[in-house]
Amino acid sequence: MARSTKQQAILFVGKLPFKLTSSLTTANLHGSSKLLLIQEHELPTPTDRLSYNAIFHTNFHQQTPLDQTLAKIENEFTISAVFGLSEIGVLPAAYLTQKAGIKGNTINTALACRNKHTMRMALSKANVSVPKFHLYQTHSSLTDTENACGEYPLICKPLLGFASKGVIRADNREELVKAIRRINRDNAFVLSSFYNLFCPEDVNKVLVESFATGKEYAVDGIVVDGEAQILQIIDKPDVSNGPYFPDSVHISPANIDDNAKNQLIIATKSSVAAVGLVNGPFHLEARIDQDIVNVIEIGARIGFPRLLKLSTGLDIVKLTIEQHFKAKLADTIGPTCFAGNLCINPETAGFFNGISNLETLRKLPNVDEIVVFVQPGDKVHPPPDSSGYIGFAIVKGNSYDEVATTLYEIRDTIQIDIKQRRIDCDAKNNN
Repeated sequence: MARSTKQQAILFVGKLPFKLTSSLTTANLHGSSKLLLIQEHELPTPTDRLSYNAIFHTNFHQQTPLDQTLAKIENEFTISAVFGLSEIGVLPAAYLTQKAGIKGNTINTALACRNKHTMRMALSKANVSVPKFHLYQTHSSLTDTENACGEYPLICKPLLGFASKGVIRADNREELVKAIRRINRDNAFVLSSFYNLFCPEDVNKVLVESFATGKEYAVDGIVVDGEAQILQIIDKPDVSNGPYFPDSVHISPANIDDNAKNQLIIATKSSVAAVGLVNGPFHLEARIDQDIVNVIEIGARIGFPRLLKLSTGLDIVKLTIEQHFKAKLADTIGPTCFAGNLCINPETAGFFNGISNLETLRKLPNVDEIVVFVQPGDKVHPPPDSSGYIGFAIVKGNSYDEVATTLYEIRDTIQIDIKQRRIDCDAKNNN
């Protein structure tokens, strides 16, 4: 029998976050494997073309385009791994993994990590502490929702939201009705495509839950053969309590006492098992109040890779590929310095025109880099209608306070120029 001439390939669903594509070459322990990228409508950048051997475009949210793209790839390559390391890539990656018949997260696991109601059900069944919750559907009783969730304030969320999109606090019934209407509108006009792949029936549903109090933390880790390994615990000292919930300051390692840390680790490992994660990265968020850990969410994705790299020296992309191919991970992992991340959010809707004091901020002590994701002329929205972050400010230092001081200075002094009408980027060339 003739041997197959197809080349081995590792498939990434969705582009890696900034600065992580450089990890691909060093992470590819199987040097003969080709690195492939599936993305939606974005044009490939020069970095993409250098990082991947082939780039395919398809619709992430429909089975037929995914099937067609997979067939095209399998005509030329033998797929050995599929990775969807961002929130948007989790479901299509699980679908392609199952269709290709290779090891990876199942569709049920992906749904438990993406669909917030499915997640709540899985965690509750495993006796993981979560906020009280109720699935509000068309014609649901507001009284039933209030009785299930308890006293106000309540939190409303779209089931397939991400990056705090659509998360709204309601302090009374009137605000609850408005929040549900707003989320249903966003589900219909903004998020509807995300429901198409596996749960189109959920597009008119809203998760309502009790408000979790306490200090908030995030946990980044990796699962190897069902065993969760904690890579970093992140402090979120500038967390919002509503009415909207934009991410802000993150510092690693967290300023957390031993008892709270141990309780958080127990809750994290229980959550990983509850949603069925077997291999790959995860990101968990929780609030701790009076020794009770309320898990807010767990995702089958990478969280804050730049913080991890700066504070521990670990490369999450490299670790993800290594664990898939059975490479042994380090037995002990600990921080080597402090690092912080500021999520730069727009305060108003409009058209981005730049950050007027960007170069001044970049010269502040302890700043590693400030990365801007959007271009002049791009439309931006603050939460809860978030269009995504404007950028990240990355800081490193020798102490928690040192890092925190710089992050807060950037947060308090950054000058984001947002116009209320579209910017003509070619105007200068026409004058």
